[in-house]
Amino acid sequence: LEFVTDKENKKHAIKNDLNAKGEQIHTAVFTEEQIEWIRKHYKPGHSKYGARAMARTFGTSHSTIGKVVRNETWKHV
Repeated sequence: LEFVTDKENKKHAIKNDLNAKGEQIHTAVFTEEQIEWIRKHYKPGHSKYGARAMARTFGTSHSTIGKVVRNETWKHV
């Protein structure tokens, strides 16, 4: 055990892969399988496979679907 700053602690967590990701986070909306499905089937503006339609299907916002598709979130999948 050692006393370190918050910045040093975060750096250590990243270096040692101690940060929770994806389904490990208790508030996660998606599973990794769903992320893969979204990325595979997404078609911009499509009535069934567009961001708004997928958002209704998964009970989230279209901006959340967009972030998944653009790899802004769930980067590890």
